[in-house]
Amino acid sequence: EAEIAAEERGMLLDMVYESALALHHLVEKVCTLSAMQAGQWDFRYAMTDLCTVVLEVIGNTIADSTERAVTITPELPTTAITMADPLQMHHVITALLENAMHFSPRGGQVGVRVGHTDGGVYLTVTDQGPGIAPDVLPRIFEAFASADITHHTAGHGLSLAIARQIILAHQGTIGVESTPGVGTTFTVRLPDVACTASEEHIEHLEMQSVYGQ
Repeated sequence: EAEIAAEERGMLLDMVYESALALHHLVEKVCTLSAMQAGQWDFRYAMTDLCTVVLEVIGNTIADSTERAVTITPELPTTAITMADPLQMHHVITALLENAMHFSPRGGQVGVRVGHTDGGVYLTVTDQGPGIAPDVLPRIFEAFASADITHHTAGHGLSLAIARQIILAHQGTIGVESTPGVGTTFTVRLPDVACTASEEHIEHLEMQSVYGQ
């Protein structure tokens, strides 16, 4: 409107744009979650080093962690090979790391650990945030779990719900432990792949590793 000052008009337009962008991202997440729950999402599995994916995600979040004054402390073995969709695992780790940073206090630390267990590999992401109430924990991976005010505000819980669907598609598990006032730890467990596999065998697996879910 003509009577609105140019500066105010620009501010309002910025608000409209940011709101539309947020709505677009929300709709994208809803569509993704719905497709995964319906078994209509294509996963592209390949021999994947979980450590490499973790380092890529950490590299992508440096600016955010610096702005929040949060230190990310990785504890990784040389390799942690598993059969996975690298892009979707990237999404899972990003969701867990962003969640941990968002709820960590300034000057806090986020620990990221990867390791081996019998028959599998695991990933843990630990923050020093306010923790999650015990009655909320069973619903933490549900979409739109609005009762969780601290963890499901901006993202409506969709990122964690999508992460759970991705891990289930990988025949893995994802869980959470939290102590109010102390912090929260998310744990992902995935099937292991022998690191001693020959190059020919790895190439064969990669050629056969596109499956429809």
